[in-house]
Amino acid sequence: MKINNLRPIPDRLEPLSLEETELMTETRSPGQEWQPVSVTAPEGDLELGIVDYDGLIVALPYPCHRTGMDFVDAANRRRVDIQQTHWRSWSRPH
Repeated sequence: MKINNLRPIPDRLEPLSLEETELMTETRSPGQEWQPVSVTAPEGDLELGIVDYDGLIVALPYPCHRTGMDFVDAANRRRVDIQQTHWRSWSRPH
């Protein structure tokens, strides 16, 4: 069964450019480290992450919001259908 209302997760995330990496490093404060999903996420824009096969956290490329026990895409309010393992505050422009 194909669900058409979900934003697809890319099969392969492109590596960040040096400029993007520097921007992310500059905009992240120590309080913006990844939190496990067992810690309740706050309201507002969040970055969701999943652990890949190498044990690294891979982030979704768009901000999400918490709605009860679920997360939705901040842009279209559609449910994000993944098994996220981590979250942190979204700090990139969108």
